[in-house]
Amino acid sequence: MTGARITLTVEDSGLNALFARLIAAGADLGPVMAETAGDMEETTRRRFDTGSGPGGVAWPPSARAKKTGGKTLVDSGQLEASITSRSSAMEAEVGTNKEYAALHQFGGAIDRPARTVVTYRTVKGAMNRFQDWRFVKKSRANFAEEHAVAGHKAVYPARPFLGIDGADEGRIARLIERHLARAIAGGVA
Repeated sequence: MTGARITLTVEDSGLNALFARLIAAGADLGPVMAETAGDMEETTRRRFDTGSGPGGVAWPPSARAKKTGGKTLVDSGQLEASITSRSSAMEAEVGTNKEYAALHQFGGAIDRPARTVVTYRTVKGAMNRFQDWRFVKKSRANFAEEHAVAGHKAVYPARPFLGIDGADEGRIARLIERHLARAIAGGVA
């Protein structure tokens, strides 16, 4: 070649260091999975306040909630209190250990057998004056009565409280992007 010449040399030690940081950050997503699990747990708990599942789909109201003016899936608070999360280097999960949770999550039917129940009351005054009868605990009753309850099928609609939607996916993607951005910047992954 005659005339002028330009030589370009690429120093790849910086790129090698960058790729090494990205590989290390991608190999142990533990910190971001812990953040993701916490976010999913918080989102799941919020659903009990809003009465809606992933995507904001409102739960069909329960008969108890209609009757008492309460919230669906929130009676004793045990289901919501049982929500936990955990994570590892490559996974994040949220769930519950309550056996009845699947029935509420997916819906279904339960066959209830015929049975006899005992009701306890406190009776004041004449036995034929029903306005003076009060349902009470067994220990406070002065009158007990057996009742036959016919067998029936209890049907529960799906009220999903677990799962992720588009907004959740966006937050999780931003958590992962931040994790990788710290690795690119040379910070702690």
